[in-house]
This record gives sequence, C-alpha cells and structure tokens, in this order.
Amino acid sequence: MLSVMEHRKVEMKQEFSKQNQQIGQILDDYKKIREELNEKTAQLEKLAGNFTSTPKIAFNAYTRSGKNYGNSQTIVFPDVLLNEGGGYDKITGMFTAPVAGLYYFSVHICQAKAKYVVAAIVHGHTTIAVTSEYESIGASCSSVMAPVKMTLGERVYVKCTHPSVMLADAQYRWPSFTGVLFSI
Repeated sequence: MLSVMEHRKVEMKQEFSKQNQQIGQILDDYKKIREELNEKTAQLEKLAGNFTSTPKIAFNAYTRSGKNYGNSQTIVFPDVLLNEGGGYDKITGMFTAPVAGLYYFSVHICQAKAKYVVAAIVHGHTTIAVTSEYESIGASCSSVMAPVKMTLGERVYVKCTHPSVMLADAQYRWPSFTGVLFSI
C-alpha cells in the first residue's frame, strides 16, 4: 500500500508540474496579449486624437471709426486683431465657417449722444441676437452674445436693424465683432 501511495505521489507531482507549466504558459500568453492590446489602444487613441481635435478658429475685429448706418446695413469691422483660420473678411464684415461646428459670437457697439444704435448678429438670413443702446445725456455701449451651429461655408455677420449712429474712437470706444469655434 505504501508503494502504491508513493507511486501516486510521484504521478501527482508530475501532473501538478505539467499543470503549473501550462498555467505559466497561459500567463505568459496573457501578458503578451495584454501588452499588444495596450499598444494597439495607445495607437488608436493617438489616431482618434488626430481626428477629434478641434481646429483653432477664432477672430477679433473692431473699428475706430463711427458711422451712420441705414436699416439692414452690414457693419464692417476693418481692424483685425486675430483671424485664426481665416474665416473673417475685413472688407465685407462677414465670417464664413471654415469647418462645421458650434461657434460663439459676440458684438460690442457704442451709440452717440442722444442717438440710437441697434445691431443684430445674423446667421445666413436669420437674426439670432439683437442689442440696442440709447442714452439721452451721453454715449454708452452695449453687447450681445450668441452660440450658433454652423455648417461649412455658412456666414455670420452684424447688421443694423434700425437706422443707427455708431460711435467709435481711437482711445475709448472700439465697437467689435468676435467669434470662436467652440466644438466640432
């Protein structure tokens, strides 16, 4: 009986050793597969980052010249501080979306003493935000902001929605039009 048990002991040791080798091989294979998956995941994240990063599109334009505007006349801001992405045209006053996405625009206007100024942010042919200013005693300013979902090539601009007198000067009042791509 003792010899049978000794024989069984040897067989069990051999079987355990064989199973330990198999488990070791499985663990080695798992580690190799895990390393390959981590490497592929890093490559995919890098590729995804290239496709999903938001391009840098922003502009900031202003004017130092006051002017009388008629109803529906576009306000042009010819002095450009920033035009990243090239979407703003300082001749026409139009911003044309170089990529589709969610944009954020703001307009700052100033009125001359006892004169109205009314300006709107216009997307295509749709007014999306309006601001107005009037002071009987002196000059003052007003601002308005709006987000806009745009497709490639659509335009946003500022126009007067009422005959207006906009005040601007080189020192204290710079009416401005600003926009930035928020996300794609």
